[in-house]
Amino acid sequence: MPIFDTHAHLDDDKYLKDLDNVVLSFTNANNRILCVATGINSSKRCSEIANNYSFVFFSAGIHPNSITQNPENSIELLDIFIKDKKPIALGEIGLDRFRDYTPFDLQIQYFVAQIQLARKYNLPILIHCRDAWNDMLPLLETEVRKYGPIKGVIHSFTGNLDHAEKCIKLGLYLSFAGMLTYKKNDALRRVAAKCPIEKILVETDAPYLAPEPFRGKRNEPSFINYTVKTLAEILNVSMEELENQLWINSNKVLNLPS
Repeated sequence: MPIFDTHAHLDDDKYLKDLDNVVLSFTNANNRILCVATGINSSKRCSEIANNYSFVFFSAGIHPNSITQNPENSIELLDIFIKDKKPIALGEIGLDRFRDYTPFDLQIQYFVAQIQLARKYNLPILIHCRDAWNDMLPLLETEVRKYGPIKGVIHSFTGNLDHAEKCIKLGLYLSFAGMLTYKKNDALRRVAAKCPIEKILVETDAPYLAPEPFRGKRNEPSFINYTVKTLAEILNVSMEELENQLWINSNKVLNLPS
């Protein structure tokens, strides 16, 4: 079965010298990659990369830690870009209390505004949440109560079981990355074991979060099988069954044909 890496930052400078090799090493069996943006310039680069490969798609969005890094990172320019280039998802967006690059009230402002853009263009959202669950979940619950369901993904999920259950109740998918394979990460594996297989995705978050046995090295889409194998063991299902369900889930949430 093909695999969909639902979150990779192929525009990262770590791929400047060998992007073609990195991408083409993941082309077997009709695999797909979503090249995820972190700002306006990043969105442009992701669009360019996707145009070069038929199996690479792209998102557009402004990461909470990127809001103040470039004056181009405005909601107005993002709106124009989405209308013109037509990404398949809006992200990476969200909230982050781990780093203080952007004032938190401004993070909330951008997050809400980008959710509204996603509704305007009927796009799923790719959500970043780091040390901000107590802020994120009430905000999303209010959004759903006022305006209806949100279609999207909690990327690189690392929350607890309560967080997982609340996200799934909101209609969101949970995407697991290489941390699931780390030897001391039993807590995350216990959470994954209780998640319905119909609401799970996998990703690399490349070039970050490389799985075992590549931890600490540059991550690549081709490493995703290590996370899939770990997830199959956790859920006690065959690789074939899991890969089939992941393919269905990935394409469903991203509005693509299977």
